[in-house]
Amino acid sequence: MEAHFFFRATVEGIKETLALGSLYSPVDGHCRKRTHGALIVCRYGGGSTLVVIWAKDILLAVALVPRKQQDGGRPQVYLVEKFGFGVVDTGDIED
Repeated sequence: MEAHFFFRATVEGIKETLALGSLYSPVDGHCRKRTHGALIVCRYGGGSTLVVIWAKDILLAVALVPRKQQDGGRPQVYLVEKFGFGVVDTGDIED
């Protein structure tokens, strides 16, 4: 899930912190198997997959970096668990 923003709301009389976000597709199993688990790719769901969750249920922050289109379909992203200043968009460089 990509968190768009956090907000406070009263749920059953209790002030809670919630997050609004968009869901991603399940992981592309073929790509994951082909790369022996090194590349985890999924598709962005966009505004049609909006959900509200408890902010306390967010367990991990990751980067979902845009990936060059392989099939002309919906935009794809790949997962980076330990991101930092080393994550750089290099554009469309062909090998």
